[in-house]
Amino acid sequence: MYRLNLYRARAGNPEQIELRRFGHAWASRFPAVRYFNQVQGVTLDDLERLSEIDAFYANVASGYKIQVAPDTERPGAFECLADAGFVPRTTSVRMMRERPRPVACAWPDGLSITPARAGEEVEFFQTYLECFGAVRAGWSAAVDNMRLLFGRPEVQCFFARMSGRPAGVGMLYVSGGIANFCAGAVLPPWRGAGLHSALINERLRFAADAGYDLAIGWCEESGASHRNLERAGFTLAYRDPIWSSPAGRCAGSRVGVGTLAGCY
Repeated sequence: MYRLNLYRARAGNPEQIELRRFGHAWASRFPAVRYFNQVQGVTLDDLERLSEIDAFYANVASGYKIQVAPDTERPGAFECLADAGFVPRTTSVRMMRERPRPVACAWPDGLSITPARAGEEVEFFQTYLECFGAVRAGWSAAVDNMRLLFGRPEVQCFFARMSGRPAGVGMLYVSGGIANFCAGAVLPPWRGAGLHSALINERLRFAADAGYDLAIGWCEESGASHRNLERAGFTLAYRDPIWSSPAGRCAGSRVGVGTLAGCY
């Protein structure tokens, strides 16, 4: 929500970004970027408002995702979503580490990791977008948004280079004694060489030096990021199935919980 609030505040809100509360849940809508069309922290009671949520996403061609709050009656919520036609596409894991400290970590020859400096923001965010496989046609608009994050004390950007060339990125969002690990990724030529673990370790070093009490992060279950976070001492907080809205949706077609409104 932090990022989207910054982007939405641009003059005229050119991306048509909207945030809305539905009971306990927060819904974000960013029609041009599929990733951000999601509802987080949904409780079983909130699912009684699915028709309102559907209407909120009626103009989003890619549909939306739902993440269920860990402190609700999850089996009932999952059953309700399944009955409504939602499908659990992936499972993320929410990871945590108390009293974060760096760990032993072998660095590849030629690797440097430094805070991104003034004047490097475009190169940094272009590397970010390439790491995550973003379509190049959208890079310019994405960088226009993302550079709003640069230089803010609550957002820390770490730039990995191999022999001086961009190789990967890592970011932290820090608030209230918590270091939130986000956007850690490596360019394809350097994957599997230890750069991702080194980026985790440098962020742990920052969190320790700043006196943060807790580090948290999330990633897809059983992937390389999951393994590297475990090696760095992170433990599982909870598993989080991510449910996708069903295909074949049409605005105004909802009748009860089994038929969903909105277009997909």
